Amino acid sequence: MKSKVRWLGSAALVAIAVLTTQGLSAASASATTCSTYYVSSSGGSDSNDGCSTSTPWQSLTNVNATTFVAGNQILFQAGGSWTGELHPLGSGSSGSPIVISNYGSGAAPIIAGGGAAAAVYLYDQHDWTVQNLEITNTSSTTAQRAGVLAQNDLTTILHGIHLVNNTIDKGD
Repeated sequence: MKSKVRWLGSAALVAIAVLTTQGLSAASASATTCSTYYVSSSGGSDSNDGCSTSTPWQSLTNVNATTFVAGNQILFQAGGSWTGELHPLGSGSSGSPIVISNYGSGAAPIIAGGGAAAAVYLYDQHDWTVQNLEITNTSSTTAQRAGVLAQNDLTTILHGIHLVNNTIDKGD
């Protein structure tokens, strides 16, 4: 009986170790360690890690699925264009906002909402700087839309939302 108990104990430890290892793998696979993320509509791939200009993401999908932290930057390639709602997650901190901006030379990156409720949407978030972008949100249907929407459904005051050097237009 003693050996049976020992075996069950060993099996339990192996099961815990396997679950722990699997849990760590899943967590580290979903969270990257870069502080600056790059997005290129022409040269990126959503299977890239987004951590350098040579391995940028391509669409808004990964940006919208990532929870960013204070000091992170999300840089869109100059001359690029993305359609849909840009809704990144997370909040910065006072003195260390999360920055959305551009990299490279050329025309400002375009975030075209395409009729979404907002082209750039921050929900219950604080300490973000959005700069050097062209933001549009046109559609063939009539509805209330925003270029940039910072919505607060909390009972506290959210602070630190800065819009700098953007062109926010209804489009043509």
